[in-house]
Amino acid sequence: MMRYGSGLVAIAVAARLTASVVPGGTPPDVEFRPGDIGSVPYRLPDGRVAQGSLTASGDFLRNPKAGTRVPGFPRAVAINDPTTGPDHFVTDVTEEVFEFRSGSLVPGRLKYPGRFVPTVGAKVISVDDYVPGADKPRVYNLPGTFAKLPPGAKRKPYAVVADSPRPVAPAADAWEYRHLPDRLVAVIRGNQVLVGRLADSGTFAEDRGIPPTKDDGRSQVTVRTPGAGVVKVPIINRPEDENEPVYEYRSEHLTPGNLSPTGEFVPRQGAVILRMYGVNADGYVHSEGEPRIYNLPGEFVRAGKK
Repeated sequence: MMRYGSGLVAIAVAARLTASVVPGGTPPDVEFRPGDIGSVPYRLPDGRVAQGSLTASGDFLRNPKAGTRVPGFPRAVAINDPTTGPDHFVTDVTEEVFEFRSGSLVPGRLKYPGRFVPTVGAKVISVDDYVPGADKPRVYNLPGTFAKLPPGAKRKPYAVVADSPRPVAPAADAWEYRHLPDRLVAVIRGNQVLVGRLADSGTFAEDRGIPPTKDDGRSQVTVRTPGAGVVKVPIINRPEDENEPVYEYRSEHLTPGNLSPTGEFVPRQGAVILRMYGVNADGYVHSEGEPRIYNLPGEFVRAGKK
């Protein structure tokens, strides 16, 4: 365990806990074992810390019975806080990490408040190719543990959703991006549908004033809101077809992947991370034939359209 703030918090980062059993440069003799790691603290986009659990895909699921808190000092207290030592304020540092997404690992950095920023040009790898070690970036949201294999034992591969490539059409007309910070969206989490908003980083923030509903397989959910009455809200991670190719937006960076039938984002292993506003090969160019950015906190409209 690591010390966070004024107390001890069990952060389930097995990459650090098992670092001593994997010599550097040797073939992997560990395997990833999915499983419940219990309650974890998580930094929300507004800076508060909530308790909850990690889904099998690596998403944070907030405990509806637990409140939020603001730590008295800006120290690392949550699994998605950058940690570089006990003497640094969490607001002043960044940390190189991997983010677990349905069996794939996306390289990037953590920034306060809990923002994961993918590394442009880096490639997505399989969790099976990750070797824990003291000199390796941690997997901050690992929903399980890494375990050392007995001599002669074979690693059990982690099953991922197969890719479903889609041709990419060239950009034909000019588009512009419009930010929509107050738009209501819904996401699938297990057998529930949660309603909330997307932070500027693309992270989903649940609206605690709107109760979760049971997932019925539809592409939108009808809810009653405190201010607007009864409204229909789109479920953004409902795949439009089987294993739909999509991009995931994270702090102006895009990771190519697919949406599973149950709404989990699966990064495409070996895919290169793009800039949202890059140029040349590292930039995203919007077009009608391009896979959608399922968690974009805004929309693309034709340039000049009011």
